[in-house]
Amino acid sequence: MSQVSCFRKFSLSLILAFFFCFAFWGCNPNQLHPVTSNKATCEGLIFEVYPYTPAMHQQYNYDPLFYELNFNTAFIIKITNLNDNPYKTSFADSFVLVDALHEQYKALKDPLFFWRNEIEKNENDAANFNKYKDPDIEIQYMLNQEFSTGNIEYYKAQLTDLKKKVYYLEKQQIAKDELTRRENYLSSKIEQFRFKDQIIYPQSTYQGLVIFPPLPRERLLNCSFLFMIPRDKVISFSYSIQASSN
Repeated sequence: MSQVSCFRKFSLSLILAFFFCFAFWGCNPNQLHPVTSNKATCEGLIFEVYPYTPAMHQQYNYDPLFYELNFNTAFIIKITNLNDNPYKTSFADSFVLVDALHEQYKALKDPLFFWRNEIEKNENDAANFNKYKDPDIEIQYMLNQEFSTGNIEYYKAQLTDLKKKVYYLEKQQIAKDELTRRENYLSSKIEQFRFKDQIIYPQSTYQGLVIFPPLPRERLLNCSFLFMIPRDKVISFSYSIQASSN
């Protein structure tokens, strides 16, 4: 076999390998999975922390936004009290996500901050009206002009511009109404399901949603979810981005 033939086969193998790797990451680019056990037991309490993946969404149905795009840093935390006495949680403010570079991020009290940024960006990109002239000035100008055969093309052009402006204004308003509806819906979901410190009664379970700032994929290749319980004990869970069939 010639060296050229070998080189061609080697090149083809590299291309195929790249293609499969790209497809592999493209299916679920930012999906977190536990590296170790999802459960930890301490002082008669069972702690469980699960990344909000599509599989978890099928079970809880909070909202797909929590596993899509930049909001992949959402977790469900479950606490089961095996003690005979009620347990008062007091660690919501200690939730921290440590990324692959050992930088830490506190849980968000207002996750919609990032959603509002998207709304703003979408509104600004939806339609830029600077190229259209002020309609009041246009109408006044048209009223002051004499109608003549020579002005017909001009009127047609002005009418087209006005139609475009009405179309884009309507489009922007529809998008804005939909985004506002979506934001209100997400606000109610977060208020209903986010983790709040409260009493867990004996032999009962409490759970809530914890959301961290959005992070790029490379920061999540190795990350840890940590929080503190009384007597300065730290509960920690490790995660990474892995392949998923979901």
